[in-house]
Amino acid sequence: MVQQNNYDEASQPHRERAKRVEELVQEILRDAAVDYHSVTGRVKTEQSAKAKIEQSPDKYGDFRDLHDLLGIRVITHLATQVDAAEKALNAAFDVDEGRSTDKASILSDDEFGYRSVHLVAKLRQDRATLPEWRNFADIYFEIQVRSILQHAWAEIEHDLGYKASVAVPREIRRRFARLAGLLELADDEFDKLAEDANRHATKVDAAIRGGKDVAVERDSVVALVSTDGPVRRADVAIARRTNRKLAPDTSPLYATTRAEELRSVGLKSVDEVTAVMEDQWERVAEFASGWLLEDWEDGDADDPVLPGISLYYLFIHLRMTEEGDSLNVMPSSFPGDDGDISYTDYLERKASKRTRFERIHDAAFSDADQPRRNS
Repeated sequence: MVQQNNYDEASQPHRERAKRVEELVQEILRDAAVDYHSVTGRVKTEQSAKAKIEQSPDKYGDFRDLHDLLGIRVITHLATQVDAAEKALNAAFDVDEGRSTDKASILSDDEFGYRSVHLVAKLRQDRATLPEWRNFADIYFEIQVRSILQHAWAEIEHDLGYKASVAVPREIRRRFARLAGLLELADDEFDKLAEDANRHATKVDAAIRGGKDVAVERDSVVALVSTDGPVRRADVAIARRTNRKLAPDTSPLYATTRAEELRSVGLKSVDEVTAVMEDQWERVAEFASGWLLEDWEDGDADDPVLPGISLYYLFIHLRMTEEGDSLNVMPSSFPGDDGDISYTDYLERKASKRTRFERIHDAAFSDADQPRRNS
């Protein structure tokens, strides 16, 4: 019989520490360089806890016997990241191997279904003795680690109430098994795509560092901004003149945007970008730092400069010196004295009024020849 009056007492430490354990798991994964989609925590409701005890009365005597009264769920983007997350968490927590399971390992070779790693863990002794964790020492909780596709399967199966069971019609169980197989195949393909993308990035980086020309795209921009040359010099100069730090690397999204901008102004290869920037890097740095010093708010003072920022201002410079290009490839807006203005407004003002942004640009490029570009 479940003790009806001790749920609040048993769950109190979990409620007090749920958010902190969630943050601790995030910190552990970040320190181990494990990419993840989300980390969330929850304390099992009294109703759910009672139901679990009543289903297994020989296993659980009361609420304190539940190892998953507090549950932390880690969702990764890829299936291979599940293994990396499991390794990092095993090293950081005291894991009860006897009660932990890899659900995929209990599936037979010809069986498809729920796949997730369940770790039953508690704090390691060195952490449990810290003042902020003392009331959580020797308390077990469960960490579930699964990929996004594994999570999709588990959630749909749970919501529809169709966990594999003799109580579910055979045809429905077969269809669920087929879907599980497709999701497992998709997980494997995403892993392979990620591996291929990493190999491509490594190949492009080696080519650029070896002085070879490659097309302008995301990976080549990432490599270009981290390689010694005029782009790097311009970025360093912008950071120095604005009294900011230069971030150690750039993001894939930032690099993708810079690549699209460069290609829209006719710079299709890394050699073309390098040639233009070799002529213009000092003026680009002056233009960028002049505007940033005017535009940045005091609250931005600690924000680092992203590698590749000079490529954005080179793009803006080339756009401002062109006439008659398609509006479809124009920036959506330009900085104006009273806020951002559309490119149409920019063209209208160009003949009659120079904005502060334009004046800073003109000052930087006043004695410059037009940059060399391949047609």
